[in-house]
Amino acid sequence: MIGTLVIVLPNAHIGGDLVIELGEKNHIFSSEAIKPINAKCIAFYADCNHKVEKVKDGFRIALTYNLVLKTEELVLPPLEDSRLCEAVKEYFDLKEEEQKLVCFLNHSYTEHGLKWNILKGEVG
Repeated sequence: MIGTLVIVLPNAHIGGDLVIELGEKNHIFSSEAIKPINAKCIAFYADCNHKVEKVKDGFRIALTYNLVLKTEELVLPPLEDSRLCEAVKEYFDLKEEEQKLVCFLNHSYTEHGLKWNILKGEVG
């Protein structure tokens, strides 16, 4: 699962905002004023914290789907980046108490989305 899709159907209600958090940012998805012939939809990554605020009046009717990415078997990328190769070599040349190897990624992942061939962004 890489994300969630929410489709809110046109039904009169007050409240029920979907609040999506990603890091320090919040996005409020309001579905109060949907025209009778429309629906509203939003999709977000699986690592986003989210909550639905209390519905104060009426009924909020929503269809929620898990977005799944089919992947092939894990294939490790070739280590052609000379900086990475050199960093790994230098790491193992250090004394054990000095060994600290960290590779930061610029995206949070769910357990099932943490695969080499579907990583997002750049390694920093």
